[in-house]
Amino acid sequence: MVILHIAHIDTNTLGGVQTAVPQMVRAQSAHAQVGFINTCGMEIPGVRMLPWRGAFSPEEYPAPYNNPDIVVFHELYRPAFLRIYPMLKKRGIPYIVIPHGCMTRQAQRQKALKKQVGNLLLFRRFLNGAVSVQYLSDREAEQSAFHVPYLVRGNGVPIPSARKTAFSGGELRLAFIGRLDMHIKGLDLLVEAVELCRQDMEDAGLRLDIYGPDENGTHKKLTEQIQIRGLQTMIHLHPPVFGQEKRQVLLDADCLVLTSRTEGMPVSALEALSYGLPCLVTEGTGMATRLEESGAGFGCETTAEGISRALVRVAQCKGELRRFSEAALVLARANYDENEIARQTVAAYKQMT
Repeated sequence: MVILHIAHIDTNTLGGVQTAVPQMVRAQSAHAQVGFINTCGMEIPGVRMLPWRGAFSPEEYPAPYNNPDIVVFHELYRPAFLRIYPMLKKRGIPYIVIPHGCMTRQAQRQKALKKQVGNLLLFRRFLNGAVSVQYLSDREAEQSAFHVPYLVRGNGVPIPSARKTAFSGGELRLAFIGRLDMHIKGLDLLVEAVELCRQDMEDAGLRLDIYGPDENGTHKKLTEQIQIRGLQTMIHLHPPVFGQEKRQVLLDADCLVLTSRTEGMPVSALEALSYGLPCLVTEGTGMATRLEESGAGFGCETTAEGISRALVRVAQCKGELRRFSEAALVLARANYDENEIARQTVAAYKQMT
C-alpha cells in the first residue's frame, strides 16, 4: 500500500502535531510505502520527504507517490490543503483528515467567527470530500462539532528501554510539558487549582515545574497569576525542553500533569507512560477514564476544583507511586506501542481503498 501524509510542521517541536506526525509516518513505514509532504518546507529527520513547491502536481513526484492509494491530511485549517484536495478528487484518490483536536466543540469556540466563515466558504467542502475523518480517541469523536464518517485510531509512541526507577523521598515533582496555551492547555485552571489546595501541597512537599515555549504572551500572564496568588515557591516556569533534556525531565519527575480543555491524543502523556511515569490528566485529554481504570494515574474533571482534588490525591498517594508506575508501563505497552497502532491503522486504510 502507498500512503502519502501531508502536514504543516514548523520549528515549534513541542506541538502535538509536530511530534506525533513524524512518529506516525516512521511507524507506518514498516507496514506500507509511506511518503511525506511538509507544506512548511522544513526537513524532518528520518522521514521520506517529498518536495513542496506551493502546489500539488502528482506527475512531478516519483513513483509510487505520484499515484498513492490514500492521502492523509493532518489538521484542518491549512490553506495549502485547499490547493491539493481538488487534484485528488479529480484523480479519484481517496483522502483522510486527522484533525488533531481542532474539530471538537471546545476548539471550535476558539476564534469562532473566523472558523464559522472558513467552514462555510472553504473547509467544509474539503472535509466533506474525505472518505473518513480519523479521530485519535473516542472522546475526540464524541466531542466533535461535525457529523462526518469517521474511524478512531490513536497516536503511538516508541517504548523506550529507559524507565522510571525511583521516586522522590521528600519533595514531589510534578511536571507540565507542552505549549503555554493558557486556555486550551488549561493553565489558568491549573494555577487556580494549586491555590485551592496550597496547604495540602505544602504539607506533602509538592512542587510544579512548567516547561514550554511562550505563546501569545502566556508566560507573562502565568508569571503574573503566580505572583498575585503568592505561589512562587510552588510553581516554577522553565524554557521548553527537547530530546535528551526532555527525557531527563520525565525520568526525574514523579507525575506528569496535563490539564487540557481539549486534546486529540496527548503525545506528552503517552511518552510519560512509556517511561513508567504516572499522569494526572483532565477529562479534556480523553485519557482520564483509562488512566483511572488501569491504575496508571489520576483522572479528573476539567475544572479548577477537579484538578485540585486530583492534586490532593497525588499527595495522599505519595508512597504508592511505584505501583502507579508499574501500571503506567503495562498500559503503554499494551495500548500505545506505535508499531502495533501503525499496523492496525494501515489495515484500516486498506479497507477504504
